[in-house]
Amino acid sequence: MLSFSKEHTFRVITGVVLLIGMCVCSICVAESGCSDNSTITLNGVFPANGSLTSGGESSQAAFNLAISDINTFLSKGGSKIHVNGVATNVGSDPSSALEAIKKLHESGVTMVISYISSAQVEAIKEYADSNGVLILSAGSSAPELSIPDDNILRFNPDDSVQALSTIELFKQNGITAIIPYARDDIWGQGLVKAVKGNLSEGMTMEEGIWYDPTTTSYADSLKNLDKLVGESLKTTDGKNVAVYVVSFSELEQIMKEASENKYPYLDKVRWIGCDGNALTPALTGSGKVPEYAYTCNFTALSISPRVNFKNNPIYQSLKKTLGKEPDGYAYGCYDATKIAFMALNLDGNTDAKILRDEILDLSESYVGVAGLSAKNSAGDSREGHYALWGMVKNNGEYSQKVLAEVAFWYNFGANPVVVFYPEK
Repeated sequence: MLSFSKEHTFRVITGVVLLIGMCVCSICVAESGCSDNSTITLNGVFPANGSLTSGGESSQAAFNLAISDINTFLSKGGSKIHVNGVATNVGSDPSSALEAIKKLHESGVTMVISYISSAQVEAIKEYADSNGVLILSAGSSAPELSIPDDNILRFNPDDSVQALSTIELFKQNGITAIIPYARDDIWGQGLVKAVKGNLSEGMTMEEGIWYDPTTTSYADSLKNLDKLVGESLKTTDGKNVAVYVVSFSELEQIMKEASENKYPYLDKVRWIGCDGNALTPALTGSGKVPEYAYTCNFTALSISPRVNFKNNPIYQSLKKTLGKEPDGYAYGCYDATKIAFMALNLDGNTDAKILRDEILDLSESYVGVAGLSAKNSAGDSREGHYALWGMVKNNGEYSQKVLAEVAFWYNFGANPVVVFYPEK
């Protein structure tokens, strides 16, 4: 059983009360904002191919589940209002996301719920800001995109939160020498920079190896990484060295290549991942990839619902629908969909600026499956909840299990607090 501080227990109880209050409030909103028999349409954008496919599937499932739950809730309350969810699928590249947003805007859409990467948000931001399109993003987390008063509201914290949680993970595991292996894009650069800028005393981080996000060959970059690891092992015990891999699901190809017997040092140290690769589907089952992950004691943080999340009905429903562990950003997408409905339903206004203000107001007290949705001055979630995943081997098959749950918040708005709750 997990143990909790009195302060944390109070926060959880308070969150439940706020959530109940919001549900009651939404009945009133539904009856006052729209005429009877009306239909409200919510639009979503989700990757369906490339390195973001798994996360896109999870968030689209969460979007659909939220739409279904809203309609069930309205029907039980006697309302004849119906919510229609329209999902647009894109690739994992920035240009496909921009093309989709342009087409939606040209058809009259002023608000889009999305699971897209920071590189994709970077690509659409100028267009969204200039053309009055509000983006409710779950997935983008680059600190460089934490910009006040823009049209990007992110239903997850920026990576300064993940960075502090990762540093605590390094500390608890005795890691003192960190070697990044990362995507060379705004997200990879931002996350590594956030970690490096907050390292605890006694920790060092190499410049690391950066790979092109569009590459399909990792041999050369892994050869260079192997050299760096070998150099580090000359002065530091292997148990204190970690490869910090910042990737999406291309982790599968990276580990497949790394498992070839031509990199003498890579499997001599621990590999620690991030929320972009923590639940890569290829890490489970049998074969070279999960075997290599197990050999390297691969562990990674993933965004998750609040504590005891495996008892959460949203988690359970998504896992059943997907047949796998849901990507962590799906929970922010679920909350964003519900808040978007409430904002549209307040007075039927679809102006992006008005919707932005209404969503910020609603988020301030909305406690959803991802936790408190309240935003900071840049429009990013203030709180973060993570699960720490590790590798398990049983009868020749590999799987992942939760090693700990991690909570992050600002103590009375000032000092950041990171607490690990080990699974028993």
